[in-house]
Amino acid sequence: MKRFWIAVEDKVVNSLVRRTQGMAGDRQFLAVIILANIALFLIRAIIPLVLIVPLVCLWWLL
Repeated sequence: MKRFWIAVEDKVVNSLVRRTQGMAGDRQFLAVIILANIALFLIRAIIPLVLIVPLVCLWWLL
């Protein structure tokens, strides 16, 4: 499971870095790092909920 999260983080960061390579200045790069951290936080928070909530609902129905 840890490898999965590392792979997701790498893909998100790499895609954001690729998009901003044409941009100039440190401010945009800092903004990208902040956006990447927010995106990773949301991914880590939402994916478990999406996986766990349906399982709990199914268990409750049974």
